[in-house]
Amino acid sequence: MSLTENLPLHKGILYEKLADNRAKCGVCQRRCVIAPDKMGICLTRINRGGDIFSTIYGVVSGMAADPIEKKPVSHWLPGSKCFSLGSFGCNFRC
Repeated sequence: MSLTENLPLHKGILYEKLADNRAKCGVCQRRCVIAPDKMGICLTRINRGGDIFSTIYGVVSGMAADPIEKKPVSHWLPGSKCFSLGSFGCNFRC
């Protein structure tokens, strides 16, 4: 049994179907070409039968109410708070 076999999946919308049941993900700048039953570099998108599915849809791994000055929109409403949400997955190769 595969580790990804029982993941809760949500069908994606940002992808392109390719030949041989491969799919090109369009979520980030990497544009991963994902083979059947494989995952993208972020490990949050999986190809099932030529369609891309999210394995983290609706999953929040972190949230914070930070001062707006910590964000790249600090010029907008100085002194206010900004609510941020995050989830699992990373497309960097650190």
